[in-house]
Amino acid sequence: MMITITDDYARQMALDAKREQLNHESYMIASAIKTAAAVGKSEATVRVHNEISEESIKNLSRYGILIANTVMDANSFKYTFTIVDASDK
Repeated sequence: MMITITDDYARQMALDAKREQLNHESYMIASAIKTAAAVGKSEATVRVHNEISEESIKNLSRYGILIANTVMDANSFKYTFTIVDASDK
């Protein structure tokens, strides 16, 4: 007996996997910032496979979390965040 994965199902699997990867990377970014703040650091660095959107950059900066540096290599982005004033504005 063989497993058959239809084209529609394969597409859905790929979309689901991409969404989960983005959710995981968002969690990694949040964790890096939270950990840095918890130990009194004003910088957090994280490496992810997907680029951070302009909307996300704007949202973070609104609350005092800025991107200080971005390094791209063949298959990832390394972001350094500066925690300027992580407050509820």
